[in-house]
Amino acid sequence: MNTHVDIFVCLKGDTQAEQCIAHLQSLGYQGQILEEGQLAPVGAVALYTGGNDNWPSRNFRVASHRLADNEKRPLWSMTTPFLVAIRPMAKGKMLLAAQNVAEMYIKWFKGETGAELPWETRNGQPSSKYDLVEGWLDQVAGVIGADVLQQVLNSQKIDRDRHAGRGGDIVFRVLQTTGKIVLSPDSLATTLPRNEAYFALTGLTKPPVIYGTSDVANLFELLQLLKLAWFLELPAVFETYPGAHNVAHWVNGFLNPSLAVVGTKVWSTDLSDEPNAKFNTVITAEKMKRFIKSGTLEPIADVLMSWAGLPMWRIYQNAMKHATDSLLNALGISVDYRFTTTEDICKATGLWDMPLLELSNTLKSLVDHDVVVYNTKNNIQVKTSSVMPNMTVAELHEKGGWLGGAALYYMVYQLSDFGGAVVMVKDSTRGRVNLIARPFLEKNPHLRLAPVGLFRLTGEEQNEDWSFDPILMMLLIATWGPEKTAECARAIWENMEVPLTEDHIGRKTVATVSNKGVRVRVQDT
Repeated sequence: MNTHVDIFVCLKGDTQAEQCIAHLQSLGYQGQILEEGQLAPVGAVALYTGGNDNWPSRNFRVASHRLADNEKRPLWSMTTPFLVAIRPMAKGKMLLAAQNVAEMYIKWFKGETGAELPWETRNGQPSSKYDLVEGWLDQVAGVIGADVLQQVLNSQKIDRDRHAGRGGDIVFRVLQTTGKIVLSPDSLATTLPRNEAYFALTGLTKPPVIYGTSDVANLFELLQLLKLAWFLELPAVFETYPGAHNVAHWVNGFLNPSLAVVGTKVWSTDLSDEPNAKFNTVITAEKMKRFIKSGTLEPIADVLMSWAGLPMWRIYQNAMKHATDSLLNALGISVDYRFTTTEDICKATGLWDMPLLELSNTLKSLVDHDVVVYNTKNNIQVKTSSVMPNMTVAELHEKGGWLGGAALYYMVYQLSDFGGAVVMVKDSTRGRVNLIARPFLEKNPHLRLAPVGLFRLTGEEQNEDWSFDPILMMLLIATWGPEKTAECARAIWENMEVPLTEDHIGRKTVATVSNKGVRVRVQDT
C-alpha cells in the first residue's frame, strides 16, 4: 500500500516549523517550505507554530482531527486534514518530536498503529470526541479516497483493542493465567516467606509490596504503593535511583513546574554547582539556604535545614516521607514502609556485577520487542538491538550511565528469586514491559502481581504525567492547615484505584495540586 503522505510542509518565515522541516529532510523525508500565497499540497502534513488557543492537548504531537476543526489554523493549511501545531519553547526536544510525528504519520498510513487517528493520544488510542472524528475522517476520505481509508483502518498488524498493551491488559489477559494476580487480601497466599534480599536491606520479616522510580522522587507512585500495602496489610518498600538523570532534569521538569503553584522559581545552581550532577550530589548548608530563599520555602525552612549536608536523593526520600506521613496522619492511616535505592537492590541481587551484554541477552529472551537496556551519561537510550559495550552494570554507573526501564523491571521481578514479593503494576500505556514477569511467575512460587489504576498527582503548570514535588507538598501542607490537609488527603486517597478492576482498564485519574487544594478528574483514555 502506498504511504500516501510523502511530504511535510510549512510556510516560509515560520522559524520553528522551518527547523523541523530541515530536520526531517536530513532524515530522508520530503519537505517543502511554501512561499506566501501557496497552499499546502492536498494530503501533505502541514507544520506550523501554534498559539495558546491551538492546543487540544499538552503535547507537541497533537491530534490532527482537533486542529482540522480549529478556526485558528493557518489559511494555507486548509487544503489538508493532516496538521501539526508546534508549541513554542519545546524544552529542547522539538526536533525529536518532529521526527516522532513523521514516523507516526507514516505508520498510520501503512495501517501499522491499529489506531483510527494518527496521534490522537500518545499511544494512538481512539478518541472519545466522536463528532470531531467523523468529520475528520470524511475529510481524509476526500483526500486519499474512501476505499484506501478503509484499508488503513482495517489494517490489523497489532491488536486493535483500544487498551491492548496497557499494564492492566497485560495483567488480566496475559498473566492472570498464572494464578498469581492479587485482587484482594484473600487472594494473597499467607505462606509467602520473607524476602531475603529485602530482609538484608530493610529488616522486614514479611514479604513487601514493592515499586520504585528512576527519578529522585515520585509522590503519586509512593502514595499508591502505600494504599496497596494498606489494602493487603503488608509492609511496603519504595526504591529511588540516585545514579539516574541529573539535577537539571529534576529542577526543570518537576521542581520549577511545582513551584509555579506558589509563583516562584529556582535555578539548578541553587542546588548544585554542576547542573549535570547526579542525584547523589550533596546539598550543602549554603546551597540549602539559597534554595529556601529562591523558592520562598521559609515555612518549612527548619526542616529543610536539618537535612543540609545530605545527598539530594536522601533529602528527597526524607521529603517524601515527611509529606506522606502528614497525609496519612490526616487520614488516621498507618502503613509500615521503608525506602531503598536501585543501586542497593542491584548489589543485593548480584545484578551490579552483571555484564551489560549478559543483561541485554537476558532481556531479549524475556520480551519479543526491542527494549532499553541502559542510558548513557548524555541521555542516549541503548536498546537490546544495539551492540553492548564490554562493561558491567557497576562500570556503567561509574561512567555516569544508568539502567533503562526494562532492565529495572527485570531487577524488580528478579527479587522473587529471594522470596516473597508483591509487585505493584500500574495501568500505564507501556504495559508490555511487565511480560518480563511471566517466567518468574511460572518458576517462582512466591511472586505476586497486584494491578492498580493509572493515577497522577501533579501541579497546575506541570506535565500531568510527572510527579508533584514532595518539598512543595510539604510547603502546601504547612500552609493549608489541618482541616484543608485532611480534605486534600481524602481526595487523593479515595481516588487512587486499588486494586484495578478489569472494566476500568484505560481510566486515568489526575489529581491537580494548587494552593487552594486538590482538584480531581477521571477520564477514559
